[in-house]
Amino acid sequence: MHPDTIESKSETGWLSPREAGGYLSISTNALERMRRCGGGPRFAKLGRRTVRYRVEDLDAWMAARVVANTAEAAERGLAS
Repeated sequence: MHPDTIESKSETGWLSPREAGGYLSISTNALERMRRCGGGPRFAKLGRRTVRYRVEDLDAWMAARVVANTAEAAERGLAS
């Protein structure tokens, strides 16, 4: 999902898990698993079932995962 599309969809600056998953090109199930187990982007828990993400937190999470090669990914524990 293109960032311009995200900004026009969410005037508040906060994205739903579905929007965040689209932005990152990962499933909402993957985001849910990372919320439970750790290792994912920062999020806000607004209620028992309401979660929101900021685009800047998604960007920071992606930037922290940039590597030069698969060996570096493995060393940093980013390999799946």
